[in-house]
This record gives sequence, structure tokens and C-alpha cells, in this order.
Amino acid sequence: MAQWERLRESVGCRVRRGDRSSYFSIGINHGGYFLGTGTNRSYVNGAVIWYDNVDSLTWSPLMLENIIEEIGYEMSGRIKVYYCIPMLSLSRNGLRVLATEYDTNQVITFQSFGHNFIALYLDHDESLRARDWDDVVDFPVVDMPPVVSPAKPSATEGSGQSDGDNEGFVESDGDPGAPVPLQVVYADTDKLIDEDCIGARTRQRKRKCSDVEEEEGEPEDDKDSDFDPEDIVDSDVDISEDDDDLFEDNVDDEEQGKKQKAGSSSVKGKEKVCKEEYVEEEDLWALDSDEEAMPHRGKTFREVDLVDPKFQVGLIFGSVELLRKANTSYSCLDRKEIKLPVNDSQRLKAVCSSDCCWYMWASYDTSTECFRIKKFNGKHTCSGTFDVHGFSSKFLAKKYVESFRADQDMNMKNFSRVVQKEWNMTPGRSKLQRARRLALKMIYGDEEAQYNMLWDYANEIRRSNPGSSFFLSLDEKGRFKRCYMSLQACKLGFLEGCRPIIFVDGCHIKTRYRGQLLTAVGVDPNNCIYAIAIAAIEVEDTANWTWFLEILKSDLGIINTTPWTIMSDKQKGLINAVRQVFPDEEHRFCVRHMWQNFQQLFRGDVLKNLLWRR
Repeated sequence: MAQWERLRESVGCRVRRGDRSSYFSIGINHGGYFLGTGTNRSYVNGAVIWYDNVDSLTWSPLMLENIIEEIGYEMSGRIKVYYCIPMLSLSRNGLRVLATEYDTNQVITFQSFGHNFIALYLDHDESLRARDWDDVVDFPVVDMPPVVSPAKPSATEGSGQSDGDNEGFVESDGDPGAPVPLQVVYADTDKLIDEDCIGARTRQRKRKCSDVEEEEGEPEDDKDSDFDPEDIVDSDVDISEDDDDLFEDNVDDEEQGKKQKAGSSSVKGKEKVCKEEYVEEEDLWALDSDEEAMPHRGKTFREVDLVDPKFQVGLIFGSVELLRKANTSYSCLDRKEIKLPVNDSQRLKAVCSSDCCWYMWASYDTSTECFRIKKFNGKHTCSGTFDVHGFSSKFLAKKYVESFRADQDMNMKNFSRVVQKEWNMTPGRSKLQRARRLALKMIYGDEEAQYNMLWDYANEIRRSNPGSSFFLSLDEKGRFKRCYMSLQACKLGFLEGCRPIIFVDGCHIKTRYRGQLLTAVGVDPNNCIYAIAIAAIEVEDTANWTWFLEILKSDLGIINTTPWTIMSDKQKGLINAVRQVFPDEEHRFCVRHMWQNFQQLFRGDVLKNLLWRR
């Protein structure tokens, strides 16, 4: 940090600082990656950009994210940021994650102690955690510690044999004759381990045979006094080129082809290999658990596969809920009573009847973060049944919700025929009725929840169309009684461009809570229907019609009722309400409604034509 501080001062940067200054500077190392571990860790191939006069009062994770975006990187979910403790360094385990409010407060704490220069490092590809090997050999950015091989100590030149007192020592290059104890340096620590500890803490990759020594040039063992060419031992799995008979008897054509390809990359030098080493190399990357032993690649089960689910080992499900749906569909299609003795968020076990060998086991797979079938036996030894527990009204409602959306008037008889044809089962009438009711609820939603949303609906109408009218009336117990609604745009359009004729009518609301729907419409210049207002009431009588017409008259600003005409049928209470609210109006009756009443007593085309001719 002191070196960076002198560098900043040398280039003439004006940095506000002092004993109690709240400003500090950050140096962001970006574009590179971490190499090495322990004392050999470094950040290579990166660039440094400085931000001065950073105020500790506004220093936060949000400010750090804005700075990273100014550099040209997207921080959230893509880049990890580390800061180096001012008293430490990369090689002394000085990196700390900088992500939360607690981390930024730690930086402010160091700044309050007088450390005004903080180094930040951007990890673009998680190289700090992903690479646990030592790459400093290939990228020498720091000095390597002396590493001495513990294989076999070299003999003292000129003596021909090692001194008994100096056994286990080799000569140092700097001071000939000075014994240096054999030491091993591990990549993940900066401690030195003596030769006595080698047997207790060896490398993770243990081998049962002797060390393998390879060299690219001519072997230096030829110069040693104890070198013997007969010590070179061939592997048991390799056959020399001179043993033609053994080669033809033990190697087939495919192995011969592989041998020819591998012949170009032969190894020179002294080499000792045994069979146990190959076994150890294969076991080195062996997975620990049965769950990890499953292949990562496999077929994924989707929602469209619920029509005809097919199970197999390795099949992947996005969630346990999808697996349960697939199991229910399979049980209903095959008419098998599948039970789930183990059914939780991490495991699922499905079995058939006690005398059936059908079996399935699935659990959460950490490699794919999904559910995967680990064991499966798809053979049934039992007969089908017509009473499947999963064949419920809820299951039928989800299967036929689109059918009811297209044909809402489907009766129970037709619904039963469709179910029996597709599933080969005959559910009861009560189950079909519950399924139809649930399907309509999925289409239209919960009616009680819709009534509870009337207040929000009224506020949204007044917000989106100012001047609109929405009146809601409740009874003594606070329950819904009636409501009235008229949009401001509809009112203005009717008063500006339509004739002074108002048509009123009512119809039944065929839902769970029933009721009546009253409407008031007009006729536009194109002789088309123009909506004015609507109202929902409990029952059609004089009181409700009077309430509706009074609000409509006040909403349209009608004072003189003489030029207005009201057209309606002879509904209950409507005639008295019109005479009371519009006393000077012209009240006309709809001919179509009159003909409906007329044809109940006088049938025939002759009287019908005479009526319409009038």
C-alpha cells in the first residue's frame, strides 16, 4: 500500500486525506485472473484503474456496483469482488469478499485507522475458487521457493558414495558441503515439512509403486556411478516390439490401432510402472456417492409429457410437484393404485400393490439441481383396478379445464361419456359435478374473491377515467347489496352525439350468488347500441329500478324530462319507477317483448305478420 501511495503522489494526483479525513482511494484490478495458491498466489494479465476521493459516508455495495458498471462490467451474479487487507497481501491470505454492507463497513474501518488506499480485485470466472492447483510454474510472476525432491539423495561428487553421517542430506548450490535437510513444499501452505513427516502427510494421489521420473533430453542417470541399464523394468501391460508372438496373441486389432496412435507420444528416460497405478488413477476421479454416480446428461420430463408419461432411470424432473403429477397421470392411465410411502421435498418412493414388483425411487440430484429417477422397475405383476385414488375431481378439473372453457354448457351426461371413453373408468355423478365446478372456478376465479376486489376496481376506474361514477351499497351486515357504474367517456359521448332516447332492460346473473343485471343504453348516429350505465342488484322490483333511474338521471344531468324518451318492456316495478323519476317523458314499449307475450296466446304467422306491420 505504501508503494501505491508513493506512486499516486509521484504522478501529482490530488487526494484529500488527513488524520480524520473521510475520503480514501481504491485501486481496482480488473481484466485478469488469479493463479497459484498460498504464498504463490498472484493476479495476472490485469489492469489497474484508480478512483480517488471516495467518501466513506456514501461508501456502500450500491456505490461499488455503480463503479464496476462504469468500468464496463456487469457485477450482479457475474463478477466477485475481493479487497486486500492493508496490512496483508495476496500471498499472505489477505483477500476478503466484498459483497454485503458488512464488508463495506470493514473497508471503512481500515480507512478510519489511516489506510487511505484500498486494493480491489475483480474475479471474472471464479478463478480464485475454481483453480486449486499451482500455476505459478507456467506463469512465474513471483519467486518460487526451493523445492527438493525427496526421492533419492545424490552422492557426493568424487566420493562415489554418500557419507553415513550426512545420510538424508544433499548439497546446497550456494554453499557446497553444507548439508540441507530434505524438505517438501506443498502448494496449499507455506510451511516446510521435514523428511520424518513425509510418510504421514503425502500427496493426495497415493501410489503403490515407485516414483516415475521422466526427462525430455538424454537421461543424466548415465553419469551416475550406480546407474545400471538392467534396472529399467518394463510394465506388465506393455509388450516390447521384439516379442512378436506375444504381441499377436495378446493384442487384438483395435488395441493394435490404438498402440500405433499412441506410439508417437512415447516417453523417454527411466520409468517404473505397476498395475496398481492404473487402478489408482481410475479411482482418483471416482465419485463418492450413488447420487453423483448418475450421468449428468438425461432426458428431461416436460409438462406436455403428462399426457402419456413414460418413466426410465435417469429421467430428470424440474420439481417434485411435476414428478407427483406424472405419477398420478400414470396411475390413472394404467388403472394402477400407485402409493407413495416416501414423499417429501428431497425424496419420493412409489410402489404398486404388495404383490406387484413395480417400483420407482427418485431424489434430489445436486449436480442438476433437479429431481432424478435413480431406480425404476416398470414391470407390473398385478391386474388393473377401476377405483384409483388419484382419479379425483381435482384431477379431472385440471384435465378438462380447456374443454369447459370451449363449451361451458357441457352437461353431466356428455361429460361422463368423454371421461369414460378416454380413461376407461366411470366416475360418479357427484365427482363429475365437483370437477365441473372446480374447472369453472379455474376459468372465472373465486366469486368471493371477485366481490372483495370491488373497492380496488372502483379506485382503478376513477384513476384511469376521471369523472366516472361507481356507487356500492351494502346491507346492515356489511354484505354486498347493489352497485352502479358509468364511465365518464360513455356519458360524454352519449350527451354529445346520441339522440335523447334511453333503453333500459334487465337480465339474470347465473352465478353462485345470483342477482339481476340492469342496463341503460342508447343509439348512436350509426344506429348501433351505445352503452351508458350498468347496475347489479339483488332482485328486480320498484325500489331497485327507482334507485337505478335516479342515479342515472343525476349522472347525466337531466333536469327537464320532457324531451326524453324511455323505452323498455313491462318488467316488474319498471313502469312505476319510470313514472316517478321521469314524470314528463314519453314511455314506449319494445315490440319484440310485446310479441313474446302475444305469441303465448295467439300463435301463427298470420297474426305475427299483422303485429309487425302495425
